[in-house]
Amino acid sequence: MTLPQVAQVRRGNRPYRLYTDEDRASALALLDANDGNQAKTARQLGIPRITLNQWANGKVNRAVTILRHEKRADLADICEETARQGFAAMPDKIPGARLGEVNAMVGTAIDKMLLLRGQPNSITANANDISALAAVAIMDLAKRFKKSVDEVLAELHELGAKLPDGLSEQIRKADSRSTTTSENASELSRRRSG
Repeated sequence: MTLPQVAQVRRGNRPYRLYTDEDRASALALLDANDGNQAKTARQLGIPRITLNQWANGKVNRAVTILRHEKRADLADICEETARQGFAAMPDKIPGARLGEVNAMVGTAIDKMLLLRGQPNSITANANDISALAAVAIMDLAKRFKKSVDEVLAELHELGAKLPDGLSEQIRKADSRSTTTSENASELSRRRSG
């Protein structure tokens, strides 16, 4: 994907590029497809990374935000079509391409399509697995050292550990559910034996 030729004007001795809202929205959609990698996206589009960074940090008008979602959907459709073509070409292979290269192209297209549609892909699924493992480990530490989950989280915070956003709250909820379940089981067994 490349942006169409942009108008260039001069401000003093320096050339200055003018981008349309459509250009900005297309660039931000590609940034989404690249999972936020600004350097890669700027290189692909041939625009300054600082410009892309400003757009990504909200220095765009509302129309660009609306267009961005439309462009994401269009780009997801293109990725889906690319994946379909890759699957169809696999038996005969794309001329001059190795099967592994075609497979990588299909996988990349599918990952980007899912990312653009807000669905879990191989990248986000791995992040979710890591968060789940961290939650289990923290709950296990609390049980092992006979501390509350809040105490373990506070100690981790003091040590400078950075947990993903929302993970602490998820762990607290999971801990309260497991505590309630074990309390209910204990009460039920007391009633049966009594």
